[in-house]
Amino acid sequence: MKAKYPGIPAVIHGNGAIAEVMGHVCGGVIGYPITPSTEISEIYEAFRATGGCNVWGHHPFFSSPKANIPRRAARSARR
Repeated sequence: MKAKYPGIPAVIHGNGAIAEVMGHVCGGVIGYPITPSTEISEIYEAFRATGGCNVWGHHPFFSSPKANIPRRAARSARR
């Protein structure tokens, strides 16, 4: 029996697989760049930067929050 949708054989690691799915189903991603998931954000942004579109034909967005905002908030709370 032949599969109706056989797919494309590939070897991929976990972060790459997550980024691949995100690129095709997410409308956008907000990624914090100093975490173990940084690689996911990098792969997703590479997909997006090369003109990748999701399954709805939209070009997804990527946003990275400023790293010092949590520090500023903590300082303000101490005052």
